[in-house]
Amino acid sequence: MKLLMVVGLSVLLAGCAIAPARGLRVLFVGNQLSYANDLPAMVRALSLNQAGLAISQTELLAERDARLVDRITDGSLERVLAERRFDIVVLQDLRSYPLCSIKDPECLRAATTLRESVAIVRRSSARAIWYSTYQQYPPVQQILSLRAAALAGDLKLDLADVGHAYMRYAMRRGEPGALLARDQLSSAGSLIAAATILRAILQQPLRSTPIESLCRHPWGEDNLHPVANALASAQARPAKVCEMPPIAAQAEIFAAANGL
Repeated sequence: MKLLMVVGLSVLLAGCAIAPARGLRVLFVGNQLSYANDLPAMVRALSLNQAGLAISQTELLAERDARLVDRITDGSLERVLAERRFDIVVLQDLRSYPLCSIKDPECLRAATTLRESVAIVRRSSARAIWYSTYQQYPPVQQILSLRAAALAGDLKLDLADVGHAYMRYAMRRGEPGALLARDQLSSAGSLIAAATILRAILQQPLRSTPIESLCRHPWGEDNLHPVANALASAQARPAKVCEMPPIAAQAEIFAAANGL
């Protein structure tokens, strides 16, 4: 059975100024690259050190190996946006999209699917951000980043090029494998994604003030009940994990997210 996840919540009006009194509601839509290590909690934690930004709640609508086309086909994206008010929606598709093999028809439709997803988000008066993921080989990642930037420009869509930030971080440290844990991101990899997404939300470079503690609920298949179309926010959360990411690593993560 397929399982939908919607975790924790946040606030933002498309293209509008931030309202500090209530903060931003942010919805994350994706798969294990969005729910592993509780990416929404990481984004919210990093936001606390950024002037002029208040994220009050985050939500997560995700499922293992999910594609955006699944969220359109089953109507869940439109349903969640009709039931709840969000200011920002972060959209994440499968890892290689939109860099495709001609043998993968769904990937070839990825640009159209993204366009349809953005239209659904904008009809709800929310602002869409595209969380573009990664390829492990730098030359391939460069091509993916170029295609993502071109597509985002065509859609007038804010891009969080997480793959490009991964590449900068890995090349700086010489540890490309350190960002992956089995088929999903390591804690450091998710933190890079969080910083890059937060930069896209702010639309300006991040302040590199380190966070002293990061607490999150690491979601995964082992702590979710296999109930069709269940929302994770309606289920018992996994145990909280708190840690302090190394200060030196945080500095490099902020640099990668800021394009340095």
